[in-house]
This record gives sequence, C-alpha cells and structure tokens, in this order.
Amino acid sequence: MAHVDSAELLSEIDRYLSLTGMGEKYLGLAAVRNGHVVPRLRRGGYVRPNTATRMRAFMGGRLSNRDWLKRVQELRQINRVG
Repeated sequence: MAHVDSAELLSEIDRYLSLTGMGEKYLGLAAVRNGHVVPRLRRGGYVRPNTATRMRAFMGGRLSNRDWLKRVQELRQINRVG
C-alpha cells in the first residue's frame, strides 16, 4: 500500500479551500462522503491512498472547470461586499 503524504495533501486542500471558500467538512462530505477526513488530517491522522485519490480528483475536477471557479470567486466577492 502506498503512503499518503498528509502534509502535501493538506497543502492541496488548503489551496482549494482558499480558492473556493468551501468549508473543510463540506469538502470531505462532497469528495468522499466523510466530513471528518480533513479535521482528522489536521490532527495528525492519515487517509488511505484511495481516499486521497478521490479527494484530489474532486478538487482537480472543480479547479479545472474555469466557469465554475470564476462563479465561486464572484460569489465570494459579492459576500465580502454585501
């Protein structure tokens, strides 16, 4: 079984959360149906390789969709102003 670099995965997650404004529990639920996965990682826990793969696929799929990302950023701007 391959080892998952938790620090690297958390860095990717933090970048995604920063870009999208999504909460970490929601990300876990949306990506792998587990709202505790990101908080567990932050506490020093681990994830299985297939879980990390699914999270990366979810985040990558959204970030590669420029229209989706642009809309999320527009909504974040509206929320800051309003």
